[in-house]
Amino acid sequence: MSKKYKYQGTGLSRAEKNTAEKLFNEYRERYSLEKLSDLSILQELVFWETINERYKAKVEILGKGKTKGHEEVIPDYILKTLDSNLTRILAIKEKLGLFEEKKDSESGFKYIEVLKKKFKKWCDENQGSRTLICPFCSKMIMLKIRTKAWEVQKHPMFRDKILCNEHLVKLFKEGKITEEDCSKILGTSKDYMKWLVSKWYSNNK
Repeated sequence: MSKKYKYQGTGLSRAEKNTAEKLFNEYRERYSLEKLSDLSILQELVFWETINERYKAKVEILGKGKTKGHEEVIPDYILKTLDSNLTRILAIKEKLGLFEEKKDSESGFKYIEVLKKKFKKWCDENQGSRTLICPFCSKMIMLKIRTKAWEVQKHPMFRDKILCNEHLVKLFKEGKITEEDCSKILGTSKDYMKWLVSKWYSNNK
Protein backbone atom coordinates (compact mmCIF):
# COMPACT_ATOMS: atom_id res chain seq x y z
CA MET A 1 0.00 0.00 0.00
CA SER A 2 2.80 2.43 0.88
CA LYS A 3 4.41 1.77 -2.51
CA LYS A 4 1.41 3.53 -4.11
CA TYR A 5 1.55 6.46 -1.68
CA LYS A 6 1.45 9.68 -3.68
CA TYR A 7 2.58 13.10 -2.56
CA GLN A 8 -0.32 15.59 -2.35
CA GLY A 9 1.24 19.03 -1.85
CA THR A 10 -1.92 20.59 -0.46
CA GLY A 11 -1.54 24.33 0.24
CA LEU A 12 1.31 24.92 -2.22
CA SER A 13 1.36 26.60 -5.60
CA ARG A 14 1.85 24.46 -8.70
CA ALA A 15 5.53 25.37 -8.99
CA GLU A 16 6.11 24.81 -5.28
CA LYS A 17 4.29 21.49 -5.43
CA ASN A 18 6.55 20.19 -8.21
CA THR A 19 9.69 21.15 -6.30
CA ALA A 20 8.29 19.77 -3.04
CA GLU A 21 7.36 16.45 -4.66
CA LYS A 22 10.93 15.97 -5.87
CA LEU A 23 12.19 16.70 -2.37
CA PHE A 24 9.64 14.29 -0.90
CA ASN A 25 10.82 11.47 -3.18
CA GLU A 26 14.48 12.20 -2.41
CA TYR A 27 13.83 11.97 1.33
CA ARG A 28 11.78 8.82 0.89
CA GLU A 29 14.46 7.02 -1.13
CA ARG A 30 17.46 8.19 0.89
CA TYR A 31 16.02 7.25 4.28
CA SER A 32 13.94 4.25 3.11
CA LEU A 33 10.71 5.68 4.52
CA GLU A 34 7.81 3.36 3.63
CA LYS A 35 5.47 3.33 6.65
CA LEU A 36 2.28 5.28 6.00
CA SER A 37 2.76 7.20 9.24
CA ASP A 38 6.29 8.21 8.25
CA LEU A 39 5.21 9.27 4.77
CA SER A 40 2.43 11.40 6.21
CA ILE A 41 4.90 13.13 8.53
CA LEU A 42 7.32 13.51 5.63
CA GLN A 43 4.65 15.43 3.72
CA GLU A 44 4.46 17.89 6.60
CA LEU A 45 8.24 18.26 6.64
CA VAL A 46 8.39 19.03 2.93
CA PHE A 47 5.48 21.46 3.24
CA TRP A 48 7.17 23.53 5.95
CA GLU A 49 10.52 23.46 4.20
CA THR A 50 8.80 24.80 1.08
CA ILE A 51 7.03 27.50 3.08
CA ASN A 52 10.38 28.48 4.55
CA GLU A 53 11.77 28.89 1.04
CA ARG A 54 8.79 31.13 0.24
CA TYR A 55 9.71 33.47 3.08
CA LYS A 56 13.36 33.41 2.08
CA ALA A 57 12.29 34.51 -1.38
CA LYS A 58 10.57 37.52 0.24
CA VAL A 59 13.82 38.38 1.99
CA GLU A 60 15.64 38.21 -1.34
CA ILE A 61 13.11 40.57 -2.92
CA LEU A 62 13.64 43.07 -0.12
CA GLY A 63 17.33 43.15 -0.95
CA LYS A 64 16.89 43.73 -4.69
CA GLY A 65 17.16 47.19 -6.11
CA LYS A 66 18.93 48.57 -3.05
CA THR A 67 22.38 50.07 -3.15
CA LYS A 68 25.12 48.25 -1.27
CA GLY A 69 25.02 49.16 2.39
CA HIS A 70 21.39 50.32 2.21
CA GLU A 71 19.56 46.99 2.02
CA GLU A 72 16.00 46.86 3.33
CA VAL A 73 15.67 45.80 6.96
CA ILE A 74 13.95 42.41 7.19
CA PRO A 75 10.58 42.79 8.95
CA ASP A 76 10.45 41.25 12.38
CA TYR A 77 7.44 39.07 11.51
CA ILE A 78 9.42 37.37 8.73
CA LEU A 79 12.35 36.63 11.02
CA LYS A 80 10.01 35.22 13.66
CA THR A 81 8.24 33.08 11.07
CA LEU A 82 11.53 31.74 9.70
CA ASP A 83 12.72 30.94 13.22
CA SER A 84 9.44 29.25 14.11
CA ASN A 85 9.44 27.20 10.91
CA LEU A 86 13.04 26.13 11.43
CA THR A 87 12.19 24.90 14.94
CA ARG A 88 9.22 22.99 13.52
CA ILE A 89 11.32 21.50 10.70
CA LEU A 90 14.03 20.30 13.08
CA ALA A 91 11.40 18.72 15.34
CA ILE A 92 9.83 16.83 12.43
CA LYS A 93 13.23 15.61 11.23
CA GLU A 94 13.98 14.42 14.75
CA LYS A 95 10.68 12.55 14.83
CA LEU A 96 11.50 10.81 11.56
CA GLY A 97 14.93 9.86 12.87
CA LEU A 98 16.83 11.70 10.15
CA PHE A 99 19.52 12.92 12.56
CA GLU A 100 20.51 9.63 14.16
CA GLU A 101 21.12 5.98 13.47
CA LYS A 102 18.05 3.79 13.39
CA LYS A 103 17.47 1.41 16.28
CA ASP A 104 19.21 -1.96 16.05
CA SER A 105 16.00 -3.74 15.16
CA GLU A 106 15.32 -1.36 12.31
CA SER A 107 18.93 -1.49 11.17
CA GLY A 108 18.80 -5.28 11.21
CA PHE A 109 15.61 -5.25 9.18
CA LYS A 110 17.13 -2.88 6.64
CA TYR A 111 20.24 -5.06 6.44
CA ILE A 112 18.08 -8.08 5.62
CA GLU A 113 16.20 -6.08 3.00
CA VAL A 114 19.51 -5.05 1.39
CA LEU A 115 20.61 -8.70 1.33
CA LYS A 116 17.34 -9.67 -0.34
CA LYS A 117 17.87 -7.07 -3.04
CA LYS A 118 21.46 -8.21 -3.57
CA PHE A 119 20.33 -11.84 -3.75
CA LYS A 120 17.65 -11.00 -6.29
CA LYS A 121 20.22 -9.15 -8.38
CA TRP A 122 22.59 -12.11 -8.14
CA CYS A 123 19.82 -14.48 -9.24
CA ASP A 124 19.04 -12.26 -12.22
CA GLU A 125 22.70 -12.24 -13.25
CA ASN A 126 23.43 -15.92 -12.51
CA GLN A 127 20.71 -17.97 -14.11
CA GLY A 128 23.04 -20.67 -15.40
CA SER A 129 22.98 -22.96 -12.34
CA ARG A 130 21.38 -23.64 -8.99
CA THR A 131 22.71 -25.51 -5.94
CA LEU A 132 20.37 -27.47 -3.68
CA ILE A 133 19.97 -30.61 -1.56
CA CYS A 134 18.61 -33.63 -3.43
CA PRO A 135 15.22 -34.57 -1.91
CA PHE A 136 15.98 -38.31 -2.44
CA CYS A 137 19.62 -38.85 -1.39
CA SER A 138 20.05 -35.62 0.67
CA LYS A 139 23.35 -34.86 -1.09
CA MET A 140 24.34 -31.55 -2.65
CA ILE A 141 23.51 -31.36 -6.36
CA MET A 142 23.70 -28.66 -9.01
CA LEU A 143 21.04 -27.79 -11.57
CA LYS A 144 22.47 -26.58 -14.87
CA ILE A 145 20.13 -24.87 -17.26
CA ARG A 146 19.71 -26.04 -20.81
CA THR A 147 17.74 -24.39 -23.59
CA LYS A 148 14.46 -25.94 -22.51
CA ALA A 149 15.01 -27.46 -19.06
CA TRP A 150 17.29 -27.94 -16.07
CA GLU A 151 20.00 -30.59 -16.22
CA VAL A 152 20.92 -32.32 -12.94
CA GLN A 153 24.52 -33.28 -12.16
CA LYS A 154 26.62 -34.21 -9.13
CA HIS A 155 27.93 -31.08 -7.42
CA PRO A 156 31.71 -30.75 -7.99
CA MET A 157 32.37 -28.82 -4.75
CA PHE A 158 30.60 -31.00 -2.17
CA ARG A 159 31.00 -34.48 -0.71
CA ASP A 160 27.68 -35.35 0.89
CA LYS A 161 26.94 -31.91 2.42
CA ILE A 162 30.56 -31.03 3.21
CA LEU A 163 32.44 -28.47 1.13
CA CYS A 164 34.99 -30.56 -0.74
CA ASN A 165 36.55 -31.23 -4.13
CA GLU A 166 38.10 -34.66 -4.74
CA HIS A 167 40.83 -33.51 -7.10
CA LEU A 168 41.72 -30.62 -4.83
CA VAL A 169 42.15 -33.01 -1.89
CA LYS A 170 44.31 -35.30 -4.06
CA LEU A 171 46.63 -32.44 -5.00
CA PHE A 172 46.85 -31.34 -1.36
CA LYS A 173 47.70 -34.83 -0.11
CA GLU A 174 50.37 -35.15 -2.79
CA GLY A 175 51.89 -31.87 -1.61
CA LYS A 176 51.33 -30.14 -4.94
CA ILE A 177 49.31 -27.31 -3.40
CA THR A 178 49.38 -25.74 0.04
CA GLU A 179 46.76 -25.15 2.74
CA GLU A 180 46.71 -21.51 1.71
CA ASP A 181 45.98 -22.45 -1.92
CA CYS A 182 43.08 -24.64 -0.79
CA SER A 183 41.68 -21.99 1.53
CA LYS A 184 41.66 -19.42 -1.27
CA ILE A 185 39.99 -21.83 -3.71
CA LEU A 186 37.32 -23.01 -1.26
CA GLY A 187 37.01 -19.71 0.62
CA THR A 188 37.76 -21.33 3.98
CA SER A 189 40.31 -21.05 6.79
CA LYS A 190 43.83 -22.49 6.34
CA ASP A 191 43.08 -25.31 8.79
CA TYR A 192 40.05 -26.51 6.85
CA MET A 193 41.92 -28.95 4.58
CA LYS A 194 43.66 -30.64 7.51
CA TRP A 195 40.31 -31.10 9.20
CA LEU A 196 38.72 -32.38 5.99
CA VAL A 197 41.46 -34.92 5.31
CA SER A 198 41.52 -36.21 8.88
CA LYS A 199 37.73 -36.54 9.06
CA TRP A 200 36.85 -37.82 5.60
CA TYR A 201 39.96 -39.46 4.16
CA SER A 202 42.07 -42.33 5.46
CA ASN A 203 45.81 -42.46 4.86
CA ASN A 204 45.35 -45.44 2.58
CA LYS A 205 42.93 -43.69 0.28
